[in-house]
Amino acid sequence: MLMHIPKDGSGVYLISIMRDSWVNIPGYGSAKVNAALNYGGIGLQVATIEQLLGIKIDHVAEIDFTGFKDLTNAVGGVDVQVPVAFKTGVWSYTPGTMHMDGSTALAFVRERYSFAAGDYQRVRNQRAYLRGLYNTLKAQGALSSIGKFKTVVDSLSGYLTVDKGLDSSQVANLAAPVITNGSTAMHMMSLPNAGPGWSMDGQSIVLVDQKANADLTRALQNDKITDFTSVYGED
Repeated sequence: MLMHIPKDGSGVYLISIMRDSWVNIPGYGSAKVNAALNYGGIGLQVATIEQLLGIKIDHVAEIDFTGFKDLTNAVGGVDVQVPVAFKTGVWSYTPGTMHMDGSTALAFVRERYSFAAGDYQRVRNQRAYLRGLYNTLKAQGALSSIGKFKTVVDSLSGYLTVDKGLDSSQVANLAAPVITNGSTAMHMMSLPNAGPGWSMDGQSIVLVDQKANADLTRALQNDKITDFTSVYGED
């Protein structure tokens, strides 16, 4: 998932890239985009996305399952708008607002076999959780001032692994345009794809929509993300 913050601070944009997207991985050739992490760690994953979109990724944050659960619990749980009903393990989810603790939220964002849409629905659920987390932090005043935001980042930073140099002060600096601009809306979208396909070696893959990819590249490079959303919409 790629985050973009326009220079003028006019909101936060999250762009999902389907895990089975068939792309070129530097030094390895064509493969599913998520294979880059297995081949060469986060560095190769970043290089793969940078090549795909023709951009430079400034910072990276990772979270593991334990960190995800602990972070969710640390903010008091998250109210999530569940889009579709499903069951997985001991957990049941019904459409509407559901307050989730860490374990419930982790099961929610991981499940894909319960859905006819598979990973597409899982991506929707992941975004539903992120929107809920974002709204929770806003309700707790995290975006009321740069100082408050830095304090919240300090308190939650132990649950994340970030690149060298990305401390709470730097995160606050990145968020400052959004906080001072007052436009704290979260916008979510997926990189449009050309549907399912098969690789030469028989893997089920997601085909990249080359025109949409080029349009997103141009929008990000020129800091005009609304040029992209006006055509392809938001989720």
